[in-house]
Amino acid sequence: MKIHQDLTMTLTIGGRQKELERSLGSIDCQAKFARVIAANDFLDAESSAVFKKFYPEGDLIVPEKHQGHHAMMDALYKDIETPYIFHTEDDWLFDAPLDFQHAKKILESDQKIISVCFRKISDFNFSREEEDKIIFHHGDGISYARLDALHTQWHGYTFNPHLIRRSTLDEIGLFSFYKKERHISRKLRSQGNFVAFINPGACHHIGEISVANPPGQNKFKKFLRSLF
Repeated sequence: MKIHQDLTMTLTIGGRQKELERSLGSIDCQAKFARVIAANDFLDAESSAVFKKFYPEGDLIVPEKHQGHHAMMDALYKDIETPYIFHTEDDWLFDAPLDFQHAKKILESDQKIISVCFRKISDFNFSREEEDKIIFHHGDGISYARLDALHTQWHGYTFNPHLIRRSTLDEIGLFSFYKKERHISRKLRSQGNFVAFINPGACHHIGEISVANPPGQNKFKKFLRSLF
């Protein structure tokens, strides 16, 4: 199996060890990386053990106390030297090929592309009206979708599984400067940037019902939080 020497894999984990095991299993059978780094801000030993099972030589960041997601992202990225980073989370299943070469070609085709997301378009619950706003790009050996016409703030950045240039992270700066993911996206959108969704996608979300997102969660409150 090819080792991607120009790629570091980073991931956030915690509280979802079953999902994590499925997710890492679906990645490990496809690719190896120059370096693997995980951050466990949930502080649970079970998730840390699953990570070490797959990547015994991997770097694991476990703070003494909860730091918050954006602070942990800064910790993940602070000393990476590879030109590309593949970032993921513990609740994504990669049931289709992870085509990093295709993703790199997409990324380098347009400097306004912040990252290349591996999430399948079919994993979104889009209405027919929303689907009509998706822009597909085909040509020059690359294929991707743009979703930025669907929302004024989103799709300028995402923590969903993606490939990103190390140099782009230097330009973004500290994630802890931003309160929410959408604030990062909004800033990058204001500069004309966007996320490209590789076509076909490679993963779907498996963490809707988990320790971090239990059954019975107030969906209306979650929806309201997404607006601001």
